[in-house]
Amino acid sequence: IKEMHSLFDQIADILVDLYISDSQEMSILMMHSKLHEMLVEYFSLLLLRYGFNSHGDLLSDKQKSTLAKSIAYSIFSGVHECLKDNSLSATELKELLRLYFRLYSGVIDLKNFGI
Repeated sequence: IKEMHSLFDQIADILVDLYISDSQEMSILMMHSKLHEMLVEYFSLLLLRYGFNSHGDLLSDKQKSTLAKSIAYSIFSGVHECLKDNSLSATELKELLRLYFRLYSGVIDLKNFGI
């Protein structure tokens, strides 16, 4: 989990830096582009690697894949919502996204759900 938190922190910082430098373009990319699809796919793979495959023995590979992709989509819908708040500074946005990603770290550990 510590390795995943570090990775999520780096991703949060990069996303905020990109958003601050090009907010309108980043907003479009996050919701309607190949970048969005690539980020969802990347996070799906992270979810599978760090949580679902190691503790999800009761789920089929297809179930784990579908669940990972669904959660990844929800993560990036939330990222987009976080970035839409123009009243927050870059530091505040980074802190917010880091916390947001960490909230999901409990979700990806399926043993928390008895699986």
